[in-house]
Amino acid sequence: VGNPKLHSEIVRTLETSVEHVLFGRARVTVSAHRDSYRDLIHEHEVELDGEPRIHYENDEGTESWGTETSVHAGLGAGWSIRAGHAWSHSESDDGEPHNFPAHVVNGGLRGPIAPGTYLAFAAAWVDHRRRELTDEEAAADPDAVLRVPPYLLVDASLRTEGWGDRLGLQVGVRNVLNRRITDPVGAEHKPIVQVDQEPRTLHGAVDYRF
Repeated sequence: VGNPKLHSEIVRTLETSVEHVLFGRARVTVSAHRDSYRDLIHEHEVELDGEPRIHYENDEGTESWGTETSVHAGLGAGWSIRAGHAWSHSESDDGEPHNFPAHVVNGGLRGPIAPGTYLAFAAAWVDHRRRELTDEEAAADPDAVLRVPPYLLVDASLRTEGWGDRLGLQVGVRNVLNRRITDPVGAEHKPIVQVDQEPRTLHGAVDYRF
């Protein structure tokens, strides 16, 4: 169903960051951001001539802000380590959005295990801290996921460039711990109420530089 009053979404972003090198080998970065989303377009189901139709409208806006801190450091012998923390908070006209994580703690380790061959690990701990649904919201949508507990994701990969300067091969495993993760989605995506994330997955890539 057409809507002649529908207009574009408006997004405004402000970000600032500071970077500093410590002891000649560690790089520390601190940043802050604020994002504004106005006139977000959502779909609604309406009835026309006895048939359900999809109608698009400009609904509520969303404000989010947060900080991020990261440290990258060399350990010697070609190995490096990184760690970081991101915090964010979001609010919308009808309550906190479903899919904004409150805390993400991440880290990684990378280094050579043979000439031209590198091993890397990455981990992220995610805490969504979504708002609890009211009794009326839960009764209206019994399939909705109220809250996802904090979870840990671990990835591992192996990359080799030992076959010349142009050919590279990489293999890896995503979600090494095989965490079963389900993320809720906003009401605009109904009848979908949740998205299941990938379980443990093996992946590979070959690249050639001309």
